[in-house]
Amino acid sequence: MIALLMLDPYTAHVPIDGHAALIIFLITTASFLAHEMGHGAALRAHGQSTGNLGVGIYLVYPVFFIEIFAHETLSGVEKFRVNISGAHFQVLFGSAIATFALIVGSPLLAQTAEWVYILAFAQLIPLNKSDGYWLAHDLLASRGKEKALGKLTLVCNLIAIPILAFVIYNVLYNMLMP
Repeated sequence: MIALLMLDPYTAHVPIDGHAALIIFLITTASFLAHEMGHGAALRAHGQSTGNLGVGIYLVYPVFFIEIFAHETLSGVEKFRVNISGAHFQVLFGSAIATFALIVGSPLLAQTAEWVYILAFAQLIPLNKSDGYWLAHDLLASRGKEKALGKLTLVCNLIAIPILAFVIYNVLYNMLMP
């Protein structure tokens, strides 16, 4: 969130045309690849091998995935590291974009970095089979409290989704309103 506040003056009035939207789309899509590479790197750091890295289409947007079935043999803390590493790598990717944007003075790249941060944060909301869901699942399962997952997911969604909606609204408002 601090990074979003730092980038806001650079992105306040960036006109978004087809070319700019394509750049944002391509770079944020690349951030999904960095996200999956983060899961794989963490799994390998714990001495396990990864499966295939793949790509697909979910509804209308591209998705990447990496098979990390070997993470089931890890301890609770190690599973947490593997699960959180995707968002961590995605934020690092966004930070590289943001740094470059600030160095060259590119409002478009700064806005792209904002979207990368928003998408990384969104992955941590425990929605159906997202990284946040698996984080909560593995943390609760390691403590024998799997039954609490439904209540925790509901509470987290009630808190996080309105915050995420507010952030997305503000970014879109800044993009679309001169």
